[in-house]
Amino acid sequence: MTDFYSCDTKDCEIVCDGDRWFILTFPSDNFPEEKRRKIPLAACDVVMALDPAATDKQSNPKTCRSSLGIWAMDVDANVYRIWERVGFYSLNDIFDQIFEGHKLFKVYIRKTVFEKNAFQKVIKGLLTTEMEKRDYYFYCDGVQNNSDKIVRIRNVLGTKLMKQKVYLGRGCAINFIEEKNIFPMNKYRVDVLDESSIALSDLVKPLTEEQVTEYEEQEVDYLRNVSDNAVGY
Repeated sequence: MTDFYSCDTKDCEIVCDGDRWFILTFPSDNFPEEKRRKIPLAACDVVMALDPAATDKQSNPKTCRSSLGIWAMDVDANVYRIWERVGFYSLNDIFDQIFEGHKLFKVYIRKTVFEKNAFQKVIKGLLTTEMEKRDYYFYCDGVQNNSDKIVRIRNVLGTKLMKQKVYLGRGCAINFIEEKNIFPMNKYRVDVLDESSIALSDLVKPLTEEQVTEYEEQEVDYLRNVSDNAVGY
């Protein structure tokens, strides 16, 4: 029995207009009522997530698949898979792809996250060395995993799928849907879902324009009160 087979995903595309990136959504066969939207990537929270299979010395990158993906979340808590590299890669290949993704989306990615365990801690140190060698720096961190990966996928990713809030960009759908449709029947074929759950567990819903305005007004009021108290009024 599969958990997510009946949960449909929606379609999107990541496009560059000048020097700015946008997410385009559009109707699909399963969601013909979906209205076309153009979402500035700058208005989203964006993270890169990594599930590297070849970190264990006993693992073979020719038989263990790695998954690297970039996810974005908008103000309505929709999530978008906009870029991926999935396959049987060596550690050096993975590093090249991490820098490829960061250079492509530059300032948009808030941080790169991966599961915090002994092997990923090794990767973090090696990645720091790679940053120094390439003279290109970005923030990376581990996500604490207090549960089995199947449980995490079910809790984190399952909620979004059931609420129909998952969008897959062009070139990012095949691997995700393949794993989604058989989950959790094959516990060794969850690389993309695991990487996705790591990303979604770290994404933060951005503030709306109204919320930003409200916070700015509160800050102005606070500073005004502090100033008045300082001069004795």
